[in-house]
Amino acid sequence: MQENPRVNFKPNNKPHHLFIGRCNPKYKVLHQEHIILTNDGKSHVSANIRMNVEGPVYITCVNIYDEVPNGEGGYPSFAAGGVGQNFVEFNVLTNYGKGFHFFVQIHGYTKKDTNQKRKS
Repeated sequence: MQENPRVNFKPNNKPHHLFIGRCNPKYKVLHQEHIILTNDGKSHVSANIRMNVEGPVYITCVNIYDEVPNGEGGYPSFAAGGVGQNFVEFNVLTNYGKGFHFFVQIHGYTKKDTNQKRKS
């Protein structure tokens, strides 16, 4: 007697976080903010988000936290920048009729000014 294999599935009701680079407690938060977009319920939302950090900085990691419960938030994906840069860019796609709410933290350090060192 042969069993019929079955595949059971259910929606993954977990948040859609995105982590870029490796965070280390010795690096400070260079920038953080909430990014919120609502949807009227009649479409998908596709967005490209670019965040610049002022000054000569070196990004070591970026944490993008999905703040919408039950896995109903947007899906972020890496696009450009991040580690070693002074900006990060990511794309977001939402489920039909849903918006998104992300909390973004950018960690890193300020680059030393090489001209200042030479003058000393």
